[in-house]
Formats: sequence, C-alpha cells, structure tokens
Amino acid sequence: MKKAIAFILCAAMAGLLLVGCGQNHPENTWVIAVDRDLSPFLYEGDDGKMAGIAVDILEAIAEDQGFQYELRASDWRAAVSAFTSHQADVLMGSMTVTQNRIDGGWYFSHSFYDGITQSMAMVSGSDAITPDELAGNAVAVVSGTVGAAYAQSIKDRHGFSIATFNDSPSMYESVLKGHAAACFADTPVLRRSIENGVALEIVDGSESEAVGYCAAVCDGKNRPFLELFDRGLEHIRASGVYDRILAKYTK
Repeated sequence: MKKAIAFILCAAMAGLLLVGCGQNHPENTWVIAVDRDLSPFLYEGDDGKMAGIAVDILEAIAEDQGFQYELRASDWRAAVSAFTSHQADVLMGSMTVTQNRIDGGWYFSHSFYDGITQSMAMVSGSDAITPDELAGNAVAVVSGTVGAAYAQSIKDRHGFSIATFNDSPSMYESVLKGHAAACFADTPVLRRSIENGVALEIVDGSESEAVGYCAAVCDGKNRPFLELFDRGLEHIRASGVYDRILAKYTK
C-alpha cells in the first residue's frame, strides 16, 4: 500500500519527490541493499542467489507480514552508498545501532541476531600478538563496518594505523600478503571465512563487547518497514521458525 500511494503521489504531483518514486521495481516491494559477503548471515549461494541467516529471517518475516522485497547485493561500501542515496529503502548487513547513525536520521529495527562481537585475526601460524603489540603497524578493516568502528576506537590507544577496504576478500588479502599485520571483523564472519579456507586465525582474548544486527532505514517515510519487520520478527520467534533458521546454519 505504501508503494502504491507513493506512485500515485508521484504521478499527481510532479514537484513532490518521494523515496522510491521512479525506481524500477514493482509496487509494494521494499528494495533492500545488502552486503554480499557477510557469511553466514549474507552471501551468494552456488545458484547465484543470496542466502544466509539474515536472508532466511527476512523471507520468514516477509511471508508472515505479507510484503514483497527485492535484494540488491554489493560490497558493503556500495550497499551503504545505495542506501544513503535513496536507491534502496532498507539496509541490512554489518548493521548495529550507533549514536552517530541515530543523529544522522537513521532508524533501526529490533535486533534480529544478538551476541555479535568483533575480533582481531592474523595469518595462521604467526606468533600470537595482542593489540598492544600492533604499534606502528597497519590493520585492515572493511569500510563502514562495526569492525572498522571498533578498530578506530582503539587505534590511538594501541598506536596502529588503519587501512580500509570495500570488502572482506580484499581485507583478508592485505593480511595474507603482509601489507597489514591483522584485521578486525565480526567474530562469526571471521570464523566462517576461516572454516571456508581463509588462512587466518582469531587472536584469543581480542573480542569486543557484544552487539546485535538490525535492519535500518534512513528516511521517515520508510519507517513502516521497521514496524512490519519487528512485528514479523516477534511472530517467527514465538512460532519457533526463528530457532529452526538458526539451527540450519549451526549444524
């Protein structure tokens, strides 16, 4: 209904610009920008379609609440750019609530996955080091992620510099080739990447405090999506669907 109303207003009032007007997607469909490399939460499957915990949760919520959505996957920096330029209605990925984002006019859903920490990883087999031993070295992060924010928050204390990348593979490569001494990223994402063959290891004791993943909108007109998302999330938690989704990825 929201998209249909927006379409009618666009046609009737040429001077009024609404988010979503003129975009090439079906009416009553929420366009959601996502990180394509955030396994096990978001990743491209063998069939070329997006898969993962977040995708399954979104699909279950959409079915429960009766709305349609279209995923637009890219690296995280491009996803954020599409979102903030109103080419997408919603953003999902390494998304947590921060005061800067709230001050910038972003709105957030309830957390759909809790307990996300950030960890430091380095080349497998290297002598274990702590953040205190990173002074004078560069550490790699993906721009705009929670890992990047965490590294930024401790870099002055530990005396390291930060090298930013658009995606996780580029970040990992910088560490593997010795251009960066370590990287910071979401702990479950690091673990899955290591399981999939990335020759890094997580440094024991490097985990940050835990946060939760959310969906976000940056325009008040799209806040109805968050109402649908939160109501659907409550329903699938109560019905057991949520737990079955998590179990699928933790076998």
